[in-house]
Amino acid sequence: MAECTPGSPGAHLSLFAYVGDPTPAANANLEYIGWALTGTPTSVPSWLIAKLTYHANGNFITLKWADPDRHYVSIWDNRAALSYT
Repeated sequence: MAECTPGSPGAHLSLFAYVGDPTPAANANLEYIGWALTGTPTSVPSWLIAKLTYHANGNFITLKWADPDRHYVSIWDNRAALSYT
């Protein structure tokens, strides 16, 4: 069986999104969006993760990536502790 990687023919991506900061008291104006192959556990380094920030009025401010090269190397469960650029 051929390896199935994101972007390859036959790859099936699922969108896994968590809206809001895992610690809402810290900042309620965050949205994390993660992409991974269907069935990927949230505890393995196979995620592409973005962090979006919003103004208090709901207007979009920034989009930053956990991996600036946009590789599928992040762990979804660690999204709040990751560095974003």
